[in-house]
Amino acid sequence: MELLRPTMTVGILGAAASRARLEEQALRMGLRVLVLQTQAITTRSSSVQVIRGDYQDPQVLQDFFDRCDLVVYNDSQLDLNVVSAITGAEKLVQGTEILDLVQDRYLEKCFLNDQKLNIGPFAVVVDEADLQKTVEEIGYPCILKPIQKDLSTNAEVVFHHEAELQAYQVPHGTFILEPFFEIQTEQVVFVSKDRSGAVQVYPFIQIQKASAQNLSATVQQTGTASLTAEIYDVAQTVAQNLNYQGLLAVNLCLTTTDLLYVEHLSLGTDFWGSIYQPTTGFSQEELFWRSVAGWPIPPVELQTNGSNLLVRPDQLDLATDLIQQNPTWHLNLNALVPQPYCGVITALDADFEQLQAAVAPTKSWEI
Repeated sequence: MELLRPTMTVGILGAAASRARLEEQALRMGLRVLVLQTQAITTRSSSVQVIRGDYQDPQVLQDFFDRCDLVVYNDSQLDLNVVSAITGAEKLVQGTEILDLVQDRYLEKCFLNDQKLNIGPFAVVVDEADLQKTVEEIGYPCILKPIQKDLSTNAEVVFHHEAELQAYQVPHGTFILEPFFEIQTEQVVFVSKDRSGAVQVYPFIQIQKASAQNLSATVQQTGTASLTAEIYDVAQTVAQNLNYQGLLAVNLCLTTTDLLYVEHLSLGTDFWGSIYQPTTGFSQEELFWRSVAGWPIPPVELQTNGSNLLVRPDQLDLATDLIQQNPTWHLNLNALVPQPYCGVITALDADFEQLQAAVAPTKSWEI
């Protein structure tokens, strides 16, 4: 596809919460924005045109593609099987392979396993006999998950011992059983791949849980070299072996035994990547558009250490006090945060130890 230039039209499929920020960034880059959505939605800008229609209707999709110079998506629950049948399908430069992987745990596990990445054993379960057999092979503790990630029913179930297993009845459906790791920290690393196939890995983000509901997402200028190298190698391997152009994230975990495992892949932008803007000068939305539009992708380096501290409604007074004490920090109550949070504090400091020292007295977050 040719270089996308200002005044050209980009089409966005889907209603992911992050869509609005992608729209805003596209407009800043001088692009025109068209959105296809199955339900009526509002946009933050009158410059964004919304078309209501069904993605599974070939004619609707064809009309949409005909009006766009480039088409993208940031919604992991889209079904785009009909894209291959329309004229101009090459405008969807991300392809659809990544959608298959982020929607189906078995396909995702097989892909990661084929790349010889550390994922732990896994097996398909469809009934009690399968469950009993696979638990004997994998051992306790283990976790049962629906193969389809978008299923709101059939929640994940953890088995710690035989009594829990015997009391459980497998619902109708197909599941994946895998080990339930004792996690020390989680990591997210974003990686982009441009139209030439060049891969760029961005600073990895460490997710820390001080408690069940106190989360922080931190980037550090000087981290553990061996862990950083291992995470970057994983991201490079995934991107190089995926038929994909754009931005994606690899989610990992470090267990209490200091083993690094790949957990799953994520599509495009998400909340964790919002730490890049204040710490590198580049937003994840800009990196997304650059990777799909043929624009050069700059070297992205941390200019400072930073941490996004997720704030619950009952922590607003604490958040306000922290902003008063730390003038360079930011409080954003308009952030796209997961439930049950209402906003985020972005804590910044060129000295990582000072950043830790400033956060520690709160006893609410760890970095």
